[in-house]
Amino acid sequence: MSGSEVPYQIRPNKTVDRQIFIDLLSRINTFRDIRQYTYVGFGGPTLEDFKLMHSHFGNERMISLEEDETTYHRQKFNNPLSCIKLLNISSYHFIVGYADYLKGKPAIVWLDYASPRNIKEQLQEFQKLLSKTECYDIVKLTLNANPQYWEDVGLREFKESQQTLTPEDRQVLRFLMFEKNLQPFIPDWVESTHMGKNYPSVLVGVLYKAAVSDNDQNGFVFTPLTAFYYQDSLHQMLTLTGIVLDEANEESFYQQTSIKEWDLAMQDWYSKPKKIALPSLSVKDFTKLYSVLSVLPEFSQSFLLKAATDFRRMPSG
Repeated sequence: MSGSEVPYQIRPNKTVDRQIFIDLLSRINTFRDIRQYTYVGFGGPTLEDFKLMHSHFGNERMISLEEDETTYHRQKFNNPLSCIKLLNISSYHFIVGYADYLKGKPAIVWLDYASPRNIKEQLQEFQKLLSKTECYDIVKLTLNANPQYWEDVGLREFKESQQTLTPEDRQVLRFLMFEKNLQPFIPDWVESTHMGKNYPSVLVGVLYKAAVSDNDQNGFVFTPLTAFYYQDSLHQMLTLTGIVLDEANEESFYQQTSIKEWDLAMQDWYSKPKKIALPSLSVKDFTKLYSVLSVLPEFSQSFLLKAATDFRRMPSG
């Protein structure tokens, strides 16, 4: 369901994103006991995220969603923890039955989408999920953030050759296809010039439009906490994490967690997502870095950024 055939060991930037997520949850843990949450995600064949969550917080209720039957059977074989409930269902069907699966327990839900082809349906699932969440539920969403996808859609639709297009033509074509296919989620400020390096910020605006209609369900507000984009292969990805709050407890949440003072926090919906870009590492470099990250009790992104800078300064060879 989530690009699960790509092994984590060759996805260093996604590994960083996962560790930042753990760091964020550690901060929230000062306000709400993360161990009491049910963690829901797309586990992939080896359920790496579930192992990471359990090792840091000891969650005893975890649900893996997997639509592909072959991957589901691999999960059954590889399942490292008896507390992980494996479901051979789609994220859509989980969200429809959200209350029955959660049984009143708080939830951390990571919708880790990979394909840009179904992005409108993914946004609609995000909306539906927010309409069912309770106060202090945590939602993380990963979307494909490759603007080239919309250009490819346009080239197929108009039977156009890429060689005949100027860079400006390509951005206009991307914007036309983006606007045509993602109504009503298009932010008012988006123009064709944004359909290049600024596309991750465009997607944050799209998520705001998706969230705002359900942004006051039962008096609760979905508040963004972090947003990052990264690229480990051909496709760039955007990831955004937020929490459902009520206005009465919003101030105490930020005071107790100090998230507003965290240099990686997203201050509001208008903040730009931060880029994760590790330097190119040798297998030996990455093996060493990964071994260090995996044993840290609380991951510090400041440390990672310094480490990445040091790697860039290392002499070649």
